[in-house]
Amino acid sequence: MLITLFISILLSIGSHLSTANIQEFFWVPQKMVLTSNSQQLFIFGEDKLAVLDPETLKILKTQELNLDSHLSKQFLRLKFFEWQNQLVGVHQGNGRIYQLQDSSFIRIDRSKIEKGLHDGFSFQHQDTLFRYGGYGFWKASHQLIYFDQNTREWEVYPIQKSSSIPPAQFSITGHYSNGFLYTFKGRGVDARNPKENTGIEDFWSFNFQEKTWTKVDKGNALTSLVFVNTNTRIPSPEYLYLQSNSKIVKIDPDASRYETYEPNPLFFRAVNRSDLLSFDQTHAYFVTLSTNGFKIDKSPLKLFLSRPLESGSYLRDWRLYYAGIGLIIVSLTLIYFRWSRRKKQFVFIHLSPQEVRYKTQRFEVSPQQYNVLFELKDHKEVLASRIKDLVHNPELSNAQNERNKLLMIQNLNQEFKRLIGKAIISEEKSSLDKRIKLYTLDREIKIMIKNN
Repeated sequence: MLITLFISILLSIGSHLSTANIQEFFWVPQKMVLTSNSQQLFIFGEDKLAVLDPETLKILKTQELNLDSHLSKQFLRLKFFEWQNQLVGVHQGNGRIYQLQDSSFIRIDRSKIEKGLHDGFSFQHQDTLFRYGGYGFWKASHQLIYFDQNTREWEVYPIQKSSSIPPAQFSITGHYSNGFLYTFKGRGVDARNPKENTGIEDFWSFNFQEKTWTKVDKGNALTSLVFVNTNTRIPSPEYLYLQSNSKIVKIDPDASRYETYEPNPLFFRAVNRSDLLSFDQTHAYFVTLSTNGFKIDKSPLKLFLSRPLESGSYLRDWRLYYAGIGLIIVSLTLIYFRWSRRKKQFVFIHLSPQEVRYKTQRFEVSPQQYNVLFELKDHKEVLASRIKDLVHNPELSNAQNERNKLLMIQNLNQEFKRLIGKAIISEEKSSLDKRIKLYTLDREIKIMIKNN
């Protein structure tokens, strides 16, 4: 009850804050684009362009947009990238590249791939534009191609000869992240009837550093998700967010898990208009249509995505995952209890250059006694000759120093018997040479050093 009330308060605050910076326009929007560095927010209409500051949503400029008749009909099929410090749109169907120059989109490529590589997946790796797959002449492609700035053509990207090859496909759901391309849910051509196509459920990843494809073995969990619009993506180095019917699906390719989110009712209409929805790492930017035009607003991403509805795994069974977590918790608990039990068995003695203290009792020590106890504190086997050196008096004979060493050990043990009820220093012979004597400290004794 309290959590529900708290979320309601947050939504109310978010709604109030979001409406504070609304910008309203009186023309029909077609597409919203947020540049990757979040410096500009572009709103495109049929013949209009508005540029806003994503931080304040203030209008930076508005201008007329000149689109030729062909591009005007195909504008929604452009996928935009910030490339070479310019805004460019790659046509998802024919692969043509258009660059925004002033108020017009100018085609900058001279390729003719639309007949052979139609409907491929476009993405950007570092400073290069790429496309994967496509369809043409009754067959699909598995080629990875890139845009060569020198030739202004789409060229085939070379891969390792030993690499596996994914199925030829088009209309692909894909995601690029940190040097890896992930692809799944594409369409292939029926080998028996080239005019028919079939669904491809395989999940593949391409490593740009090694130039190899890898098939990721998965279950059927993701196949039940219907991605109605794969343009609804939240740019993130770790996750891919896609729209599945009225839900948002958060996919983690590396961890092999997904979560399904129910968008908050405040933004439900925005989710269904994915061309008018953009994201950065912290906020969602969306358009609300009205009778007079439309409004642009933004909301914190945490408010845009409410709690998960369900979660699943497409590389491992979630039950095994949580069983593993449970085992880790049980193991840590057992380790803690074992450590606590051993801790209770220890007797902690506090040693300073002046005294030995145990709880409220204590006795004074000489510098030689302090040195002996300090030498023994780590429970190492200490040679009798070493103890003798610590108590050595150059004015006495060797026999007298030996006797003083034995008396000091005896006196210390007597003091500890009075203090804690038992002697703590024992003498034994070396297992390697019975002529060598060793001194050790009781294992249950922990000597804590104090400087003062």
